Amino acid sequence: MRKSRLQQRGIVVFCDDVIVGKYAADLLVEDQVIVELKVVGALSNTHISRCRNYLLATGKSLWLLINVGQPKVEIRRITAQA
Repeated sequence: MRKSRLQQRGIVVFCDDVIVGKYAADLLVEDQVIVELKVVGALSNTHISRCRNYLLATGKSLWLLINVGQPKVEIRRITAQA
């Protein structure tokens, strides 16, 4: 992977085809996969719901939610579909 393709940057967020803001992703890979790093005791349904909502609002295809707040790293693969 080239360095220019792996970086933190803002992603435009839409609601009903209107730009409502920007989301600053921890990492955006190949302009399709959002990677978010968390340091929490455990990932919750709220974290996952928020990721799904942002996927729908940004039009991206996949979200990797990575929690490093425990001795064992927790990784969740999230798509827009429930």
